[in-house]
Amino acid sequence: MDQTPVITSYKSLNLAWMPRVDGAFLKDHPQQLVKQGSMAKIPMINGNADDEGTLFTVFNYNTTTNNEMHKYIAEVYLPNATQAKVNRVLTLYSDDIADGSPFDTGDVNAVTPEFKRLAAFQGDVVFQAPRWFFLQHQSGKQDTWSFLSKRSKSLPVLGSFHGSEMASFWGPGDMTDYLIRLVVHLDPNSRTSLPSRQFS
Repeated sequence: MDQTPVITSYKSLNLAWMPRVDGAFLKDHPQQLVKQGSMAKIPMINGNADDEGTLFTVFNYNTTTNNEMHKYIAEVYLPNATQAKVNRVLTLYSDDIADGSPFDTGDVNAVTPEFKRLAAFQGDVVFQAPRWFFLQHQSGKQDTWSFLSKRSKSLPVLGSFHGSEMASFWGPGDMTDYLIRLVVHLDPNSRTSLPSRQFS
């Protein structure tokens, strides 16, 4: 039997490290747990970078046409969907390069004709949609603050990519104060003074 590893970037965000139900720590899919109300009702901050999908799309050089985009979405994300539903997705995600991710960068950063379109789709499906799903279900049940980071927009191809906001949170960065206020006062926007802190 051939043991040669096959390296492919085709499945991109069909990742091995997505949350997996293990029956002990994670007893069900995260969205199901939210729907069931199996969530700790504690104050929290959640958020995303604006261009979450770019980092995971940059190696999808083999998705360059509308037909290849259709095939990719149908096989990787919506294997049980009808052709009409996949076509509807493609209608919602315009093939106009200027509409894609990195957002607000016009025709710049189009690595392939479908790159920005696919990056927008993947960023929404894997990152933005779950965040909004959580916020909609938890609204009125717990104190929740949310952010959308648009920093690093000038970074070629990637823009405000996945994880680009972390340095400002785990700083010293300007967002670190929000986390400290959340922990100390259960409100990231608290006007109460922060405890003094030192970074070594």
